[in-house]
This record gives sequence, structure tokens and C-alpha cells, in this order.
Amino acid sequence: SVSSREYVDHAMERLEKKLSTIELEEFGEVALSFSAGGARYPQDGSTYVELCKYADEALYKVKADGKGKYYWYQ
Repeated sequence: SVSSREYVDHAMERLEKKLSTIELEEFGEVALSFSAGGARYPQDGSTYVELCKYADEALYKVKADGKGKYYWYQ
């Protein structure tokens, strides 16, 4: 059985691959980076505000590590 965390990890990997380059009519292929942070209920927080705060903290860790990744709050 796949856990919700594994499901999200897999979805984030697919999204990162799809967003790694896009085709723009006037510019051709353009490289992009995808960064995201995640927090889980109820392990990381019990309210929307707490979960957003912790997901944001995870995102800032991604950005500090060079972007282009997806981290869970720890």
C-alpha cells in the first residue's frame, strides 16, 4: 500500500519533470526550476495556519539548498 507521503513524493517528482523545461513560441525551450515544501496533518500541525507555516519553512530550506527540490517539514 502506498502512503499519502509516498503518493505526494511521486506526484512532486512528476511535476518537477514536467516543469523542468517549457516551450515558448518566441523563445524556444526555457529551463525552469521547481521548489516546494510540504507539511502533513496531523504529524506536523493541526491547523491550516500551522501547516502553511511549516510548509513555508520547508520551502525556505529548499531555497537555501539551491532550489529545484521538494522537502517535507522536519
